This record gives sequence, C-alpha cells and structure tokens, in this order.
Amino acid sequence: MNRLDELIKNNKLPVLFIGSGLSKRYNQNMPSWEELLKDVFFKIGLEDFDYYALKNTIRTSQNCTEQELYQKIGKELEERFNKAFYDKKVEIPDLLNNCSEWLSQGISPFKKFLSLYFSELKNKDEMKEELDALKKLSNKVVSIITTNYDQFIEQQIFSNQCDVYIGQKNLFNPEAVNILDLYKIHGCVTDPKSIVITEDDYKDFHDNGKLISAKLLTLITENPIIFIGYSINDENIEKILRDFITCLSEEDLQRLFSHIYFVQYENGKEELEESTYLFRLSTESITLPLTQIKTDNFMLIYEKLNTLVPALPLKDIKLSLIHISEPTRH
Repeated sequence: MNRLDELIKNNKLPVLFIGSGLSKRYNQNMPSWEELLKDVFFKIGLEDFDYYALKNTIRTSQNCTEQELYQKIGKELEERFNKAFYDKKVEIPDLLNNCSEWLSQGISPFKKFLSLYFSELKNKDEMKEELDALKKLSNKVVSIITTNYDQFIEQQIFSNQCDVYIGQKNLFNPEAVNILDLYKIHGCVTDPKSIVITEDDYKDFHDNGKLISAKLLTLITENPIIFIGYSINDENIEKILRDFITCLSEEDLQRLFSHIYFVQYENGKEELEESTYLFRLSTESITLPLTQIKTDNFMLIYEKLNTLVPALPLKDIKLSLIHISEPTRH
C-alpha cells in the first residue's frame, strides 16, 4: 500500500498548504513570479531590456539565490513604480480612481496595483471538471495555509465557507478554531499592505518564521499536511520546514515528516508516481523523508481525498467549537 492510500485508509483529514501553482493551473493569465515583475515593468513604460539589465546587475553584484534575486528586483521595482506613479507617469484608470482614499492610508501604489492585478482572475474552461472535483474537498480538509495573494481559494474552491486570516499577525487569532480556517501568510489582495513581495517584506516574514512553524505544529499534531502548487525546492517552504528543527527532537521530526505529502507537478504524467524525498535539515547528516507524488493528473489526487469521511460535517464541528469558545452571558 502506498503512503497516500494509507492516509485514506486511516481516514485522517489533511491540512492543505497551497501555492501559486494551483492558481496558475486553473486560472487564465496567472503569471509566474518573473512574468509578474516584467509585466509591472511594462506598466511604467520600461521594456524587456530594462528588466534584464536590472536583473543581471543584481545577479552579478550580489550573491543570492533565484528567489532572493526576485525579492531584490521586487524592492527596486516598488521604488521605480511608486516614483512613476507620483510623477503622474502611470496611466492605469483603476489605480487612479479614488487614489486619495487609499494613499491617505499609507498604501504603496505598487502594492495597490498588485491587489488590482490579482483581483481579476478567470477560470480556464478546459479545467472545469478537475476544478469541480477540487471544490468537493471543502468537507475533506481541516484547514488551509497559502502564500497566494488572490482570492481563488476562498471564492472559487471553498465558496466563502472558510474564515480568512491575513498575514502572520493573525496566525493565532483567538477567533480561529482551526477548522475550515484559511491562513494567507503572504497577504491578500483585500489588504494591499499585507502583500509580501519585496526583499524587505520577506525579511520581516522570515524574522517571524517560527510563528508559522508553531501554527503548523498546532494544525498537524493529529492531521497530515499536503503541499500542492509548490516546487519541492521552494525556498520559502524549505525555511518553514527547517524551523521545526529548533522545537522538536529528531524522533518527533521523523514522525512529523512521515505525515507530510508533497504533490509535485510533472507535465504529461497521467498516473501518480509516489517516492520518498529526503529533505536535508542542515549540513549535518540528518535527513527526513517526505512523501513526494509526481503527476499532471490532479484529478486522481482529488478523487482519493474525496473518499475521506469526516465523523461529522466540518461546518457543524466548527459551529460547535465556536459556541463552546464563546463567553457565557448572564
């Protein structure tokens, strides 16, 4: 029996950790990180040449990973975009409408633009059947964590059934009951200030990284976690997982990682190819096994997860927990 089938047999409802790859799979014109940065360059009158000139300058002058490179570009781009906006060189009607209102709130024009950019998504017609199967998981997952800014998860997948908590400051919101809660740890289009995209944003985010690890631990003590929409080498996910080292023994880590599943997109693969991926925690000899599932047929994943049977409808469980947590009134 493979690990995913074992998860189904044990009837443990998972926590989903959803990345941008899932939004890109089902929505038209969803950009990659680099495509987004280049598109913003075009919006302020710059060209491909300008983008690659900046990219190569940063790459050759600073020792950084690919994701750190994009964060640095994001920081520079925010400065350029905001200057162009204040110099009245940005002609984006939706951005200019009522701009005095959001500017008075101290919102960066760059991040306000991003909030508009990711607010207008349209589903791919050819993915409707698979997307419908994904929507059925609303009663089969405990909670959801995402680094996505868009509202695809809460509006399209779970149809406003989740309570949404934005940013790290809300990871331990007293109103959350860890049932059908959505944690948007990189921010959301509904709160432009919360969006994490520049080098400074990521520094603040990682300075508080142990908050995310602590939250994950509270969520997955009894439930497995499924990463979907990420590369298995995603630096953000690696840093989150590495933070477990400081708060768990090696034995606990081995047990924890045995409940982590990583769905890895592989173009054209119609079956589910399951293997063990050894995640190296440090330069020392400690490695921890994750279950990696490679596929381009996410329908098979959703069909398996849809066979899970919660003891009670999750909405009923959530309402009961909320009622219990409410103070008694006299």
